[in-house]
Amino acid sequence: MDDWISRNDDNLRYPTHAAEYVDANVEPVNGRVLNELTWGGYLIWRLGDRYQVFMDGRTLIYPASFWNNLYLGNDESKAEILRGQRADVEEGRAAMILPRGDALLLPANPLFVWLTLVLAFLLNLVPLGRMPAMPDFLAVVLVFWNVHQSRRVGIGAAFVFGLAMDVHDAAVLGQHALAYTLLAFFATTIHRRLLWFTVPSQAVQILPLFFAAHLVSLVVRMIAGGMFPGWDLLLAPVLEALLWPLVTWVLLAPQRRPPDPDENRPL
Repeated sequence: MDDWISRNDDNLRYPTHAAEYVDANVEPVNGRVLNELTWGGYLIWRLGDRYQVFMDGRTLIYPASFWNNLYLGNDESKAEILRGQRADVEEGRAAMILPRGDALLLPANPLFVWLTLVLAFLLNLVPLGRMPAMPDFLAVVLVFWNVHQSRRVGIGAAFVFGLAMDVHDAAVLGQHALAYTLLAFFATTIHRRLLWFTVPSQAVQILPLFFAAHLVSLVVRMIAGGMFPGWDLLLAPVLEALLWPLVTWVLLAPQRRPPDPDENRPL
């Protein structure tokens, strides 16, 4: 039966070889295996006499909080669910049958989160002269952590960093604070939906947020009697959106698990 299921290697639908390896080489301890949703039914058929699957297509037997935290939550909530399963482990290695794709991420280090925000703030302070098209590095990093760590970095952090930018730029007190606060609010609002998309798609979707933040800052500046900085300002949100893939790759790097190849564990 396994040979028939996996007869087309170019379009392999079920983890037949991984299940065969687990069945032959992994001794059940807790009797649990971590798996992807669409493979649950197959694994119940293939390993059900030895293992309890993590999830399967019978979605109604799982509480709504399970799906919200696993598929709509942030990295921390996902990691907490996976840790709680206590899948069979030998020398720290769990029996996991997951699709090839984005690797599971480790929880974010709070010190790293705040350090990157401070570094982005300092990068904004670099004296480069009057350049309206210069992207706001702090805004990009703020949005990133609003999306990926909304419980740690929220509207309050955005407001404080905004005030600091106002003081540095000698701008109207509250100009950047208002823009950053609105940016953080809407980024947090869409963060669960945004994480369903690829990184380039995310960049396209947050582009309007960056435009809106610059527009709010410009309106406050003009109302206070400031000068129009020039049409080059329209380039800033575009550059910020273009920075999104790079920022995502750099800031998620510490959370990615190091490769652990092992010819005896082809999973």
